[in-house]
Amino acid sequence: MKHRFSIRGWIAAACLSALVVGVVRADLQVLIADQDPSQQSFFTLDFGPFGGETTGFISNTRISLAIDVPQKRARIASYHQNVEALTLPGGLSTGAIVISIVPGTSSGEFEPQTGEFSTNEFYEIAFEGDLSAYGLFSPIFLPGASNGVIENGPNGRTISQAWIGTGQLNNPSNPKKPIVFDYTCEVHTIVSGQFAAGDMNCDGSVNGGDVDAFFVALVDPESYAAANPGCDVSVGDMTDDGLLNGADIDAFFACLAGNGCP
Repeated sequence: MKHRFSIRGWIAAACLSALVVGVVRADLQVLIADQDPSQQSFFTLDFGPFGGETTGFISNTRISLAIDVPQKRARIASYHQNVEALTLPGGLSTGAIVISIVPGTSSGEFEPQTGEFSTNEFYEIAFEGDLSAYGLFSPIFLPGASNGVIENGPNGRTISQAWIGTGQLNNPSNPKKPIVFDYTCEVHTIVSGQFAAGDMNCDGSVNGGDVDAFFVALVDPESYAAANPGCDVSVGDMTDDGLLNGADIDAFFACLAGNGCP
């Protein structure tokens, strides 16, 4: 006897389990923002005596910032950024750079009165250039810490963020003396939407219309993005753990069943 996968069966089972699941982040909001074209966003490395400063301007940024006002928490739910090439000591170029967040690694704090927040996470950094001389192979994974603020401006609600820190590279000419550098990344974005957790079609409410979109987001995020422009799969992260998985299914149907729906 063959067993066939059934979306209806999955939904029915999830609805039953939702009766005993009560952990739903009803107060979680997801801010989706895109790069502000009126302000420059950039990434700068300062190698000091090893080669001075090099700057790559950021051409595109899209961020989903999840904030929980009562709990005073913030985290970056998703992040995608394109950076122009940077020149490293010795004249080597990074080539075009793409930066994204490692899902589930972000956590931080939020101050509702001022709109200020801070986060810590891991980033995946992919680059086109050959940096094997420094022992680097694309992609690399690095920790990062941001400080930012959510404000109301003349162009709408904005998110400004900065990453400041130090790092080091292998020194091909003197392996015992690493190349130490300072880095600064400054990013300005404009909020295009604020959505409640579970509002998968971004229509302002969580209801039966979000069911199909939720399951598409689980199995095919690219199709979900195409069918729901302006939304982000992070609105399905009902458990606020940075991941979209089976645990969110129970929480989602708990929401639909009236157990703390936004």
